[in-house]
Amino acid sequence: MSNTVCRSLIAGLLSSGLLMSASAQMGQSQGAQGQERAAEARERAEQRTAESEARAADARERAAAERAAAAERSEASRQRGEDRAVEARQRASDRADAADQRAEEAAERAAERAQEAQERAGEGRRDTPPGLARQEERMQEQAQRGSERGREQSETKRPWWRFWGPD
Repeated sequence: MSNTVCRSLIAGLLSSGLLMSASAQMGQSQGAQGQERAAEARERAEQRTAESEARAADARERAAAERAAAAERSEASRQRGEDRAVEARQRASDRADAADQRAEEAAERAAERAQEAQERAGEGRRDTPPGLARQEERMQEQAQRGSERGREQSETKRPWWRFWGPD
């Protein structure tokens, strides 16, 4: 077609309004497609936001559960430590009581031996040689000191070195 024919056709279409309505329809259809794409993009964005919020909530729940479990383990460990300390103190106390009891018994035996030695020394002093008499006197003195030491230890109940000594 010639240039003039095309121009006259376009001029006729413009004057009739057909070209305007076709262009408006095309613009409307493109606008509707744009709106649909925008709505789809909004839906995807909302869906991603909801998914990320759900993941964040799950992460917060897991972190809270882990903190609670760690606190529970810590408390259980602390309680076990306290229980062990109480048991150790009880064992140390029992050992100290047993040692005190043995010291008391040893002091009583020493006192009995000293008493017996005194009785023997009193009865047989005339017959005993001087060296043996002195030896018996020393034994009596040692028994007396041992008895006094045992009595002192039992009165104090637990000497200071018992708490820091080897187990």
